[in-house]
Amino acid sequence: MSIELWSLFAVSGMLFVTIAVQAAHMDLTSGIPYVLSNRDAPPPKEGVLGQRLARAVRNQTEGSAVWVPLVLVALLTDTFNAYTYWASVAVIVGRVLYVPFYLFGPGLLRSAAWSGFFFGTPVFVYGLFFG
Repeated sequence: MSIELWSLFAVSGMLFVTIAVQAAHMDLTSGIPYVLSNRDAPPPKEGVLGQRLARAVRNQTEGSAVWVPLVLVALLTDTFNAYTYWASVAVIVGRVLYVPFYLFGPGLLRSAAWSGFFFGTPVFVYGLFFG
């Protein structure tokens, strides 16, 4: 499997893990009755960690919405080169480190992990057009 496909696996896997951790946290802090409700009100005991998890899920979802179509274009056009390779590596490392750094680490580490996606994406696009 190409590194570009591995990047799809990493992005979707981290999104799934983040959602699962968020759901478990909500079960523990807000209780099953809230989780099974319509959730018209905010979680009663979300706390800082719950808020960070919500933002991490949103960021992972937004990143996936950008990354997945780009990798699909590369696969459909059979465009693989050094740019798409290293951009995929940057995205894998960035996405895997982003959530734990966001939840438990200082903001500087989170921002460094996020930059793997932020800078890897235009490099990948460059590789699609000019690589």
